[in-house]
Amino acid sequence: SGIVALADALNFNGVLKNINLLGNYITVEGVAPLLKLFRERRHMESLCGFKPDQTVANFAGWRLGPADAMLIGADLEFNGVLKTL
Repeated sequence: SGIVALADALNFNGVLKNINLLGNYITVEGVAPLLKLFRERRHMESLCGFKPDQTVANFAGWRLGPADAMLIGADLEFNGVLKTL
């Protein structure tokens, strides 16, 4: 599937640091390989487009789903700066 291909590509790309996958209707099952990659290979800073010094994120009106919440949660594990969602 497309999401597995994306996870494979991100696994071998050491240059891309930040990508915003929110709002792409990824399933909970589909987000699993991305989360595994993000947690194991720490070359990426964000799967949600968060900047390293970003302190506020507003997703009002984005119509985010469960997989989006999982992506945000993974980002928050490693982002010690973001204070307000």
